[in-house]
Amino acid sequence: MQLNGTADRINAESYPVTTEELIAKHGDHEIEHQGGTECLREVLERTESEVHYTPDDVVFSIYSGVSGDAVGRRGYCDRDPTPPGVPREQLSF
Repeated sequence: MQLNGTADRINAESYPVTTEELIAKHGDHEIEHQGGTECLREVLERTESEVHYTPDDVVFSIYSGVSGDAVGRRGYCDRDPTPPGVPREQLSF
């Protein structure tokens, strides 16, 4: 995911800051991910309203709020073993 300057805006913000304040100040700013782009307003409106105390708090909220289009193959994990009794699906890349 490309934050496209959002990190600079978040780092320059005065903390603590609420979700609503971030939306009001930076809501039209767009972030880019593999499924397209989303404005910060859309992303943050998917999360709970909260007070952010650090830039990392805001970044975690952004990662939590991006749409499913930002996720690669949903439910895929190459680290989990196949559960017993479930046929292993052969995938080709």
